[in-house]
Amino acid sequence: MNKVISMILISGLGIMLSSNGQKSNEFKDIKPEETTKTAVVSKTPVKTGKILISKERVFLKLKKYLPKYVLDNMPNFRQQSMNGSTLYLWSKKEPNSDNFIHKIELTFNENGFKTYHYKNYSFSLKENKISKSVAKKMVENFAKDFISNGDQLSFVNKPAYYSLYEKGVVESWVAEKNNKEYIVMVNLRYGFVEFFKAEDKSN
Repeated sequence: MNKVISMILISGLGIMLSSNGQKSNEFKDIKPEETTKTAVVSKTPVKTGKILISKERVFLKLKKYLPKYVLDNMPNFRQQSMNGSTLYLWSKKEPNSDNFIHKIELTFNENGFKTYHYKNYSFSLKENKISKSVAKKMVENFAKDFISNGDQLSFVNKPAYYSLYEKGVVESWVAEKNNKEYIVMVNLRYGFVEFFKAEDKSN
């Protein structure tokens, strides 16, 4: 079977645009733990317009930004098309219930990644305090991995996305380029990237 030759550019992951014909780097598929409730999903990457993105590769890259014990407790996966975008949803639910314990939501379209959000409702997190300087480096790496030309963005630590922002606890970094705004938020108490959003400044 031919290797996937068209992938969106994610620098550390080696995912390339479909039109250039370059090979992407090889990574082993990451398979979240199987349960009887795990959604059955094709291993073929989702195609959105001209872009192919593998859920396994995205999940692998998230290991740099979420604790391993969090990702190890995401047994269920679902993908869904909505309003021209594709949603990847990893989650864990309460036994015999539709209530989430925690989940990861990630959306993208033909222009790249739009949103990412780790939402925790009742999952027990382990405190892992990090400094703002460590968080800023995490933001810069996240941008390189998930934003096309993310290495060219300059992020400033300032309040943003006030529904999540909490000074000294959940801090935000903002970058602007080509009439787009990029927000990456880091939870300093638990040491992970909690939220990302890219949108046109006119919105």
